[in-house]
Amino acid sequence: MKILDKIVPQKSPFLLGFLISLMGALPLGYINVISLQLLLEQGNWATVSFISGIVFIEFFVLRAVSFGAKWLVKQKKLLVFIDVFTILFF
Repeated sequence: MKILDKIVPQKSPFLLGFLISLMGALPLGYINVISLQLLLEQGNWATVSFISGIVFIEFFVLRAVSFGAKWLVKQKKLLVFIDVFTILFF
């Protein structure tokens, strides 16, 4: 985290999110390939609509994951079980 504090100021979570998202999008995945194919075959409007739909869905997915992570942190017994399971089987 100290490295991130030097690169991205504390008051700029948007920039940090943008950089992390950019790193995740660099390897060509299905979404990138489909976006390129849409751009080449149907033009800018179809590509912007497709990307907007992805951003909309990802917002709700990340909200659900955030709520789930907060709930999981409160479950002390479950976390201990997960730790023991991980140590034993991995």
